[in-house]
Amino acid sequence: MTDFREAPYTGPADLLAMGDLCITLRRHGLGAEHSGDLNWAACMHAQKNPERDTRLWWDGTALAAWATWNPWGLTFALSHAQRENLALLRQLTDWGRAHVRSLSADGTPPATFTVTCFASHEPHRRLLAALGFTPTDEGSLIVNARSLVDPLPEPVLPAGVVVRPPEGDEEFDRRALLHVAVWTSSLLTPAGYRITRGAPGHDASLDLVAVLPDGRFAAYCICWPEPASGSCEFEPVGTHPDHRRQGLAGAVMQVAMQRARAMGLHKALVYCHDDTLPFYRSLGFAPVDRTVDHVQPVGDP
Repeated sequence: MTDFREAPYTGPADLLAMGDLCITLRRHGLGAEHSGDLNWAACMHAQKNPERDTRLWWDGTALAAWATWNPWGLTFALSHAQRENLALLRQLTDWGRAHVRSLSADGTPPATFTVTCFASHEPHRRLLAALGFTPTDEGSLIVNARSLVDPLPEPVLPAGVVVRPPEGDEEFDRRALLHVAVWTSSLLTPAGYRITRGAPGHDASLDLVAVLPDGRFAAYCICWPEPASGSCEFEPVGTHPDHRRQGLAGAVMQVAMQRARAMGLHKALVYCHDDTLPFYRSLGFAPVDRTVDHVQPVGDP
């Protein structure tokens, strides 16, 4: 049995290694996080703590697995070489349970332990079943994709509205506040948005806002390029509540897709819940996979 070296997350080099592991899985047809997911999860705001919440398992200099905790559960990936390694996955889930317990103020963890993987990743799903986890549709996200090789429609904008990246400190502050107006429970702050912009996968030319004639920001998206796979992912996308149903979120995404195609990328991805699927379908996206939560009572082995 291989002895893997468990280590905490130490910075951008680890994030890149996690992304490379996932790219290899996807090349073999196994669902795995896009590097956009990994960047956003680690760097979305100042309260994120990947050094505390992420662990990596190394086989010499090769990354064998990673796991990261967030309020919705544990996400993970075993490398393609280790994709059937039940003992290694047990190490990951044991760490996750201990981590949940350590984060509990009184030492009492939630009643249920949740681990997420992709519906298309059959080896991961088999291993989770072997460990006693039960799949549930609750919390599931639809993974959507569209080709960037196919013709892209020109964005249709209201008169005077332009799509461009935010520029300068004052606009960076307003861009952060726009996100919070869209996602009212978000912990993003202006300082946190600057952390996002410093993520290793962030491309400022694909971080876009729809600017109204009076200068207000009405909609936005971040598109994360992944040149090694020829793809990009949208995370997040949003429109201010006062300016919805004007095509603004679609327009910023269309501009981002045009820019991504000009970079040589050929596929765009976006995750969504069932209620926003019609919007993404209208932009040419179609479901290709789904995340699946797997649950187990915390007290179980």
